[in-house]
Amino acid sequence: ATKQAPDFTIYQAKGALKDYLPGLIAEGNNPARIGFESNTVTVAQYQEMQQAAPQIEWSGFNNLIENVRAVKDAGELALTQKTIDLAEDGLRYLLSLLKPGMTEKQAAWELEKYLRSHGADALSFDTIVASGPNAALPHHHPGERMLQANEPITIDWGAAIDGYRSDLTRTIVLGQPDAKFREVYDIVLKAQLNAVKNIKAGQTGKEADAFARDVIVAAGYGDNFGHGLGHGVGLAVHEQPRASYTVEEERLPVNSILTVEPGILS
Repeated sequence: ATKQAPDFTIYQAKGALKDYLPGLIAEGNNPARIGFESNTVTVAQYQEMQQAAPQIEWSGFNNLIENVRAVKDAGELALTQKTIDLAEDGLRYLLSLLKPGMTEKQAAWELEKYLRSHGADALSFDTIVASGPNAALPHHHPGERMLQANEPITIDWGAAIDGYRSDLTRTIVLGQPDAKFREVYDIVLKAQLNAVKNIKAGQTGKEADAFARDVIVAAGYGDNFGHGLGHGVGLAVHEQPRASYTVEEERLPVNSILTVEPGILS
């Protein structure tokens, strides 16, 4: 930690929380009030903190650090673009190999091999290759099902480089899509392009979400778009800001990154 964070003072946490927390508080000149990240601290951890330092007023804060991380500097933007470029290169490679009879697992492994051998430190998350009926499952785990001609295949993947991540999703067909698939695909594409064209910093998450949602609702598939439009991505694959019909007050900051991923589950 000392080598990786040379600009910071490193305090070693040794033993149980009750053993090191009082010393850490003393290092901070014994404040009367300390904030903690209430989104991630469990009830058990909170109770342990209270017991270890009962004199402290513990105050929960949501998204204090996350909102700082939402704004990316030029280096972070460039590094994230690098992860996107690598992920797209990996997909082009996979598409050159994909054929009916290959299993979902085999396809996911080919994509992972390419990413890791061409500069990725890791995957952003476990790669999803979902074929046929599995393509309607947003968090499907690739299995032994064989890819078949003329059916949808959803691929959800990303590469991680120097801690930063990408998150991409594509739906393809090996062969000829049927009329229903083409109809739904074109609606989703129209919704995505409308959102990409119109989303700007300063809008609320709900306003950004509406650029895609309104298109899908107008086409009669509003009940099939049950998730939010997008999320931030950076050191975590899901972070601030968020674009969703539930986000009415939080606004998209300048130099933030937002995925734009409308979908119709039909």
